[in-house]
Amino acid sequence: MNHRFNSVQIAALRRYDLQSEYGELRLAAARIKAAMLAVYSWDDHMVTPTSMAEFARMAGADTLSIASTCGHIMIFCEQKRVGEATRAFIAR
Repeated sequence: MNHRFNSVQIAALRRYDLQSEYGELRLAAARIKAAMLAVYSWDDHMVTPTSMAEFARMAGADTLSIASTCGHIMIFCEQKRVGEATRAFIAR
């Protein structure tokens, strides 16, 4: 079941292009009204961390950048740090 979910999730991520939907990423970022915490790793080779950081900046999001040899799956390897930051963000 997890393998199927991951395949569907990856296919959806590949098909969706935020920039083509809004024309420019800054226009999409400007539409975000909710507080946002962007969590990413500079060692991620699947999602471009530079793009994530730039989008977070345009959206006025809080960020948590973690260097991790786990790369794209950093969120699982760094559960304690991500969990603490997420709880603090939600508690505000």
